[in-house]
Amino acid sequence: MPKNLKMKIVALFLGLVAVLTVLFTTFLHTVKVNGTDSETFGITALIHALVSMAVIVVAIVILVRMMLSYQKNLILLNEGLSSITDNIPGGMVCCKNNPKFEVSFVSDSFVEMTGYTKEDIDIKFDGEFFKMLFPSDRKRVEALLRDNPDESILQYRMIKSDGATIWIYDKGKLVGDNKKGSLYYRVLTDITDLKTAEQALMKSKAELNLVNERYRMVLDQSNYIVFDIDLVTNAVTYSANYEKKFGISPSTKNFPASFVDDGMVHPDDIKRFLSFFEKVKDDSSAKEEEIRIRSKNGGYSWYNICVSTIKGENGTITRAIGRMADITRQRSDTARILTKNQIDEKTGLMNMQTAFDYIKSLTENDKVTPSALMLIGMSKGSDEIIPEFASRLRDLFRSTDILGYTDEEKFIVFMKNCNKQLVERRSCEILSVIAEFSKETEIYGNIGISLFPRDSEEISEIYKKAQLALVHSENKKRSGYTIYEEI
Repeated sequence: MPKNLKMKIVALFLGLVAVLTVLFTTFLHTVKVNGTDSETFGITALIHALVSMAVIVVAIVILVRMMLSYQKNLILLNEGLSSITDNIPGGMVCCKNNPKFEVSFVSDSFVEMTGYTKEDIDIKFDGEFFKMLFPSDRKRVEALLRDNPDESILQYRMIKSDGATIWIYDKGKLVGDNKKGSLYYRVLTDITDLKTAEQALMKSKAELNLVNERYRMVLDQSNYIVFDIDLVTNAVTYSANYEKKFGISPSTKNFPASFVDDGMVHPDDIKRFLSFFEKVKDDSSAKEEEIRIRSKNGGYSWYNICVSTIKGENGTITRAIGRMADITRQRSDTARILTKNQIDEKTGLMNMQTAFDYIKSLTENDKVTPSALMLIGMSKGSDEIIPEFASRLRDLFRSTDILGYTDEEKFIVFMKNCNKQLVERRSCEILSVIAEFSKETEIYGNIGISLFPRDSEEISEIYKKAQLALVHSENKKRSGYTIYEEI
């Protein structure tokens, strides 16, 4: 019974006693003055009895109304409490604070969540809450409750009535004191989906770690040097092969300038190296370049650099992943397989017939891969610089590209697997080399370009269209390049 109701009943009782005492005292005084045989005594006794009965009746009515009001409020309170417990996320359980943790109340939402009513718990689990938990979780939960008896947050598994196992997030509080008996009020939430996602994430992380470890092992065992560039901060990381190959620790900031500052790039390739990485941000397609990089012994080796870019959420390119592969032997082997009669003695490049045969073989076996044929014509009087120009030209192109020279002071280049942007970039680099030579002697050069298979699938047609583009460029009477499709 509430304390305020008790106080009201006590006050009513004391008031009733006081009224009856006053009436009784008045009655005694009348008896003393008039005696019991007088007519006044009879009237007084009657009045006293009637008033006493009225006071008692009024007190009883007040008491009944107080009890009815209390009962009504108690019903409303229980209904409100029931509404709250039935609508909280999950369910509510009330348990006695004893070793068996006996269940005294469960909300409807708990029944809906687990499938067990209070009667089911009494019958199947002997009324003990711990017996509802997954067997391997019971001791752990009991220990946690002993260590935190007043307030606790738990996670454990529970077996539903249909046999399914669910994960529970349990937050509870001990209410009351040990003298009068205390109860555990616990709010239970089903977090099975969250736990499933958490376990899936942990599994995914474990698998990712395994993949990363395999990836690291492959990188360590390969001859490639893999690098990852943050194109926003210009920070770079390398695979462990960097130090094995080059004998020094890499600079990890301000790439690619730091790579050049470390003296890693051949002086003649620096401009092309920096230009290559400037172009990396242009699009997300794979890009390739070949440059000379300093080796551990101080010499230079040829490396093929292949880069792929990654776009961020806003569509801009933010990262570049690439690899450096030592192709020095490959370039040497390519030169070694050519016989003496296949090489032009003046330039060291393939002669015209050999270059044409190689190009024809490539185009007949692959009519899909985009490629380009370039004819480079030099002006009269450039005979003296041809050998050196051929050497510079060889450095500009990849080992997979075919380079040749004709007796008419023309060079032929076939670039395999390239796009128009790369062809234009190479053309500008060639013209830049020609411009360097023109400072010492009055020469100029022009370039004619045709695209395969866009302009034709027949190599003879491709060659003719490159010639037409070269003539178109030469008619401008200045160094430059022309692509056939633009005529």
